Amino acid sequence: MPCRDSTRMSCPTVVPRFTVVPFLIRWPGSIRPGTSKALVCQIDLGASFSSLTGQDNPFPDSEDILNALTGKSKTGRNNLVLESMRRTCYREGDWVMIPPYEGPAVYEHVGIESGNSMEFQLYNLAEDPGQKKNLAVENPGKLEKMKSTYYDLVEIE
Repeated sequence: MPCRDSTRMSCPTVVPRFTVVPFLIRWPGSIRPGTSKALVCQIDLGASFSSLTGQDNPFPDSEDILNALTGKSKTGRNNLVLESMRRTCYREGDWVMIPPYEGPAVYEHVGIESGNSMEFQLYNLAEDPGQKKNLAVENPGKLEKMKSTYYDLVEIE
């Protein structure tokens, strides 16, 4: 079945679809109903629950985002490396950077955009949630900063 999602977020590709998956949490008496745009990742539940229970965090990649989960803060983690189909991309705040990958731009047999490009891709999700306009050429400083942090996180030279 072809992916017809205009936001590109639900397609199984390197395009960072996982950053907009709904996450529900309920704790009557402790968490007030509401919504948040905080960047969270399920890997952070380990550190957050460790913090909640007064335990040491045994998970090196997990960040304590308990304040975001309980509504005490509007921000979660600062950045996140996403992986799909053995490809990674990098999310930092409202920005996402996709490094170059070889391969077809669209998987024709299923009608899904792959995210593959021989050029770096840079998108501002606040202004362009559908990731239609690649801002890499227009924002070389932002791209270089994100590339540097991304390569530090994934330990690629």
